[in-house]
Formats: sequence, C-alpha cells, structure tokens
Amino acid sequence: MSNGYKYVIEWTIHAKNELDALYDYLENNWSDREIIRFSRLLDKKLSIINNLPLIYQQTEL
Repeated sequence: MSNGYKYVIEWTIHAKNELDALYDYLENNWSDREIIRFSRLLDKKLSIINNLPLIYQQTEL
C-alpha cells in the first residue's frame, strides 16, 4: 500500500507497540476530534522526516 512517501520509514517493533498503546489510550480518553487532530499532526511530522531525512539522526533497527 502506498502512503505517498519518497522513502520508507521503518518503525521498530517497540515503536509500533508504543503507538498502538497510545492510540488505545487516546480512544478511551480523548474525543474523536482530538484523535483526528493528533493523527494529522503525527502525519505532518512523518512527512517532514520523509522529505528531510537528514535533519534527524539515523538510528539502527
């Protein structure tokens, strides 16, 4: 599935689990509107990482 990014952003298993846990928490404690806003902000940050990958330190997976 294409996400429109130039590069592949690889998530560690730990990061994926943390994101899943975060969304579980948000679903129980935030409104749908707040979750959508958070998701948009997260997508903007991922887009910045994708478009300017060298501004961040690369980590080993």
